[in-house]
Amino acid sequence: MKKILITFITLAVQSLAYGATCTISGSVTASATTCNTLSTGDTMLITGTLTINANYNVQASNDIVFIIDGGSITWNNNSDMNVGLNSTFVFINGGALISGAG
Repeated sequence: MKKILITFITLAVQSLAYGATCTISGSVTASATTCNTLSTGDTMLITGTLTINANYNVQASNDIVFIIDGGSITWNNNSDMNVGLNSTFVFINGGALISGAG
């Protein structure tokens, strides 16, 4: 069992080492520069609140991993977030998607 656990931890660390991570902590309102350097295989870690406001479209068309760890993504009014077809959302520690105002 110990050998399996060590192998799993090693693989997890190696997989994290290959992609870039953009971390959203605190309260962030999406803009054109919010995590705009992420590409396929990278990770967006959200531990705070990412707010997407009226008529603002977030284009994250690369296949990235969204980890919402205790944080949230809030959509307000007519906002939109387009992600790659093979993107993955992981929710832990109460992470959430929230339909906001409007």
